[in-house]
Amino acid sequence: MLSHLPNVAYRHKSSAYLQAAITASREVDAIFVDFIGLFGLVARCARRWAKMAR
Repeated sequence: MLSHLPNVAYRHKSSAYLQAAITASREVDAIFVDFIGLFGLVARCARRWAKMAR
């Protein structure tokens, strides 16, 4: 699978990676992340999506 998300070391901690995921989430039904991403990205995305829904 190809991705336009930034491919940087420790990307799950990167604010650029989080912002790219949030931006992409507006146009897609699902975002797949690796197991490290599950640890650091999913909770951050959920918090951001909750704020956007208000």
